[in-house]
Amino acid sequence: MASSDEILHAAIRSGKFDEVQKLIDHGINLNRVYGMRGTALCAGIEARNIQMVNFLLKAGSDVNAQDWDGEPPLILALRKNCLDIARVLINHKKIAIDKVDPLTKKTALHFATENKMVDVVKWLITGGCDLNKADIESNIALHLAVSAKFHDIVDILVSQKNCLIKFYNRAGMVPLHVACKSDDVQSLKLILGVIRERVKRKSNNDDLGELLMNDNYLSVNVNSETIYEKDSCLHLAARNGNKEVLKLLISHGAKVNAKNNLGQTPLLLACSLQSVSNSLTLSNHDNFVPEILLKAGADPNVRAHMRNWKHGPKNVEVTPLVMSCIYNNVELCRSLIKYGANINLCDSTGQSPLFTALDNNARQIAWYFLSEVPEINVNHQNHLGMTCLHAILKCFNDKDVNEVYELTKAILKHGGVLSPDKKGETPLVAALDYENASVVQAILEETAINLQDYAINDHAGSTLLHVSARMGLIEISRILLAHGADIDALTTETRHTPLFEALHNDQTEMVEFLVQNGCDLNLDSSIWENGESENSEQEERSLDIDDELLNWVREESCHPKSLYLLTMISIRRHFHANNLCFKYIDVLPLPEKLKNNLKYR
Repeated sequence: MASSDEILHAAIRSGKFDEVQKLIDHGINLNRVYGMRGTALCAGIEARNIQMVNFLLKAGSDVNAQDWDGEPPLILALRKNCLDIARVLINHKKIAIDKVDPLTKKTALHFATENKMVDVVKWLITGGCDLNKADIESNIALHLAVSAKFHDIVDILVSQKNCLIKFYNRAGMVPLHVACKSDDVQSLKLILGVIRERVKRKSNNDDLGELLMNDNYLSVNVNSETIYEKDSCLHLAARNGNKEVLKLLISHGAKVNAKNNLGQTPLLLACSLQSVSNSLTLSNHDNFVPEILLKAGADPNVRAHMRNWKHGPKNVEVTPLVMSCIYNNVELCRSLIKYGANINLCDSTGQSPLFTALDNNARQIAWYFLSEVPEINVNHQNHLGMTCLHAILKCFNDKDVNEVYELTKAILKHGGVLSPDKKGETPLVAALDYENASVVQAILEETAINLQDYAINDHAGSTLLHVSARMGLIEISRILLAHGADIDALTTETRHTPLFEALHNDQTEMVEFLVQNGCDLNLDSSIWENGESENSEQEERSLDIDDELLNWVREESCHPKSLYLLTMISIRRHFHANNLCFKYIDVLPLPEKLKNNLKYR
């Protein structure tokens, strides 16, 4: 047999007023929750029957009685889109208009705002709802309206005197922050307009102290910080790169040099923007954002961490100029320098903007610094002891040989010195590791290095030519010889020649190059004719070199050198013996071909 509650709910759903009245006359409890169907009023709302809802309310139904999961009737009506019923409930004298859903802590105002129920929002405000009631995420209705970009509702809410503009949600943001983060210019204008009007109203006070406080009221709101990151509205706008939002905030008193909890300014964030393209180069359009900030007085020399940055070192403090070098944005570099950026201000690892440009192959920026910024210091050393001449070694491919050569010479002409890094490697030594012949040539042409005295800091006491021979770097070996390297130099500890290094490392072409250019084949005990030495077998085993290559060298040692080659050897030995600079070969009264061969051209 059906229960009285089941009969009641069935009658309500069917619109049988007489049957409902009979049950009421027999004392049925209209506010009892019937399973998952809720109260009698809930049944009337579910049936979308406004006459039944009015009937039940007059009969004593509790307008605030929750259903089985705690949802108030008003929110149920809104969720069912029964706006006529919702209006009846809102206008009821006993309505608890701010009663919340227990799960989301949302009021009817929250629900109406999220679902763009503009008329309902107006009814609720007329009914006296609390505009500043927060949901489970601590959002008030204004947060929700701004987040959804429902500008009609934003306008309605902020026009109310008691609507809090500066209310923080759980994410640590006020509605202004939400608008800036989502590039919502219209909401921003509405909120700022209301703040401005409130300032005007307060400024009518004749008290001077009150007047001064009111003058700062707008600025205080515009410069409010997020709770956790301490970002201002301007930080959020700069991160998104929205010009209109930036200009609007600055015109309302936003502080262009405000710092967040990482010490970042809006300018630094603007300089870290990626282009919409796949490359890391900012477009001219994006440069407008830093320009706006610079014109407003942003300090281009603030250094801060960029921990969440995808395209650079973590936990390194960088400047806007360093950022623009990483992104290869030469126009932004020009703007920063124009507005006072310090060309010699390094990041926290000691890397200067020039070092950063070279390290990231931003050669156009490097040229700009070297040719147009006279106060540049090219000798800064980073935390590893590396200078710009170390950094330029990364700027290399087959198409860039000449430009790298010219850049190296430009750095040296600006006073660049060959300082060793913390491993003891000078740029000249490091150039061999990178197999960068352009840098080697530029350094030797621009400096007065005596290659005979230029020893490598290794266990054997090698020269640069030993290292080059060991690695098979024929072009670099040619350059070294042209600038005075001794083809028969001995390592200070092991007494080995470049030929020995080439043989020991199976560098066949290098062996041929050294032999053809007159190296002394009798300096190494490992090269015995026909293995006549009693220790030759042991020597060969220790060398572990190619038999065919070794035999070729032995055969060459049996052939007399040509007069031409002997002449070259004699001239070179004369220069070595008298410690003469090899560039003076050009002034000797010799045939041009011989001079070219002596210089390995």
